Amino acid sequence: MPRKGKGKGRKPRGKRGWLWLLLKLFIVFVVLFAIYGVYLDQKIRSRIDGKVWQLPAAVYGRMVNLEPDMPVSKNEMVKLLEATQYRLVTKMTRPGEFTVQANSIEMIRRPFDFPDSKEGQVRARLTFSDGRLETIVNLDNNRQFGFFRLDPRLITMLSSPNGEQRLFVPRSGFPDLLVDTLLATEDRHFYEHDGISLYSIGRAVLANLTADARCRGPVR
Repeated sequence: MPRKGKGKGRKPRGKRGWLWLLLKLFIVFVVLFAIYGVYLDQKIRSRIDGKVWQLPAAVYGRMVNLEPDMPVSKNEMVKLLEATQYRLVTKMTRPGEFTVQANSIEMIRRPFDFPDSKEGQVRARLTFSDGRLETIVNLDNNRQFGFFRLDPRLITMLSSPNGEQRLFVPRSGFPDLLVDTLLATEDRHFYEHDGISLYSIGRAVLANLTADARCRGPVR
C-alpha cells in the first residue's frame, strides 16, 4: 500500500515539471521573438528613413523669363506655351493649362523648383498690344509682375544605374478618392497599426488555405 501511494504521488510532479518546462520554453521563445522583432524594426526603419530608391536625373530646357513691354505677340506666346507642354483649354482647372482671349492669355503656371527658389503654381494673365507683352497680372492678388518666369520644358529623364525611372509624388498629388479606394481594398486598418497587421496577415493566410483546399477538391 505505501508503495502504491508513492507511485501515485510521482505523476503530478512529472506533469508539473513538463508544464514548467513548456512555460520556460514559451517565455524564451517570446523573448527571442521580441528581440528579433526589434532588430527587424530597426533594420526596416533605417532603410525607409534613408534613401529607399534613386530618383532619375531630369533634363529640362531653357527657362523663359517674361517682362512687360517685351517684343512678343499673343500668337508667339501661344506657340511658346505649347512648346513648354502647356495645354490650351476652354476652362482652366489645373496647373499646365491656359486659355486664350481676344488680346490676353490666362494661364496656371506649374510649380517648379527653380535654381534660386522653389515657387508654387501661379494664376496669371498676360495682356498683349501691338505685338508686345503689355502687362503680366497675378490673378491671385491682382498685382502686376515686373518679372515672370515660366517653368522649363521637361526634355528627358536619365535612368538610374539599375534602370529604374521613378518620380516622387507627394501625398497632395493623389486625389482623395484614389487613396480611399486603396485603403478600402488593401488595408482598412492602415492608420491603426505600425505597419504590420496581424489580423490582415491571418485573414490572408486563411484565404490562401481555403482557396488551396477548393483547388485540390475533397480528400478521398
